[in-house]
Amino acid sequence: MAGYYGYFRSVDMVSEAPVWLDPISIAARLGMPLLLLVALVAERHRRGKRGVYGLVVLWTLAGFISGFKFQVFLPVALLAVASWMNGNLRLRYVSATLFLIFAAYSVIEPLRLYRDSYGQVDVAEAFSTLFDDSAVEVYGSTRLLDRVVNRIDNTRTGATALKMYNLGQLDELKRRVDEAYSLLLPLAFVPRYFWPDKPLADLGRVLSIQLTGNEYNSVSLIRPVADYIWGGINFVIVSGIVSGFLISLGSVIANVWIRNPLQRILLLFVAISLSIGSDYALYTYIGLLRVFLFMTVAIYVLKKTGWVVLRRAD
Repeated sequence: MAGYYGYFRSVDMVSEAPVWLDPISIAARLGMPLLLLVALVAERHRRGKRGVYGLVVLWTLAGFISGFKFQVFLPVALLAVASWMNGNLRLRYVSATLFLIFAAYSVIEPLRLYRDSYGQVDVAEAFSTLFDDSAVEVYGSTRLLDRVVNRIDNTRTGATALKMYNLGQLDELKRRVDEAYSLLLPLAFVPRYFWPDKPLADLGRVLSIQLTGNEYNSVSLIRPVADYIWGGINFVIVSGIVSGFLISLGSVIANVWIRNPLQRILLLFVAISLSIGSDYALYTYIGLLRVFLFMTVAIYVLKKTGWVVLRRAD
């Protein structure tokens, strides 16, 4: 649901996605591995860093303006990863990442609360009221730290959701989860353009409504609770084993990719897809299915154009 929960979305925009959202979202996800690749090449050859820094600044500003905390600190975190993969972890990137995490919460969380109070508002209007205490609550250090910790640790939310589920109070979430698993293959491959009523990937919003009544928010679950809601304790065990295997496989593929990052760039997409999970296992599986299709098409095209030559082992 990336792109749904910024500052200034109306309920209609949240519940009725435009047909172009799926391809745009998929294309936007390519930015993460591509920035990592560019940053790694710049680190290795010690040139082109100004261009990389320019991209990082634009990306971070876009995160602030759109209201997505993860997008604020992600690009600098990728710089830190690139330096680490080059054998020279730069502490200034780590420090900048930590600073941007708190900066994102300092700016974005108060503005989201402002949106919740006043509904859909103009971007310029909301930013102009950021430091107006009468309109927007400015977080102190204790409140800010509490928000950061609560966002990272979803244990309390998971425990509450599990209790409500066992009491039969999360019936809508259960229905939506069952529907999503039953439609896993078409959800992965059928564009919204051909399927206007395609179910939204908004289980976090459904949970937010059932837990707090807030239809503007998206609440994350810890993976075991999300797995339990769909398949019980047996699926929790199976999902945990599968997740561990996928992360290990992603690490192996990443080690193969790093030996020749430019020629083996396709392996980067696979490694990231295997290593980054979701609170709902079905979204991980959908992502992997799409990557498998992308890899198949990419290898076929590269082979036909002569860019890749596949040789049999003797």
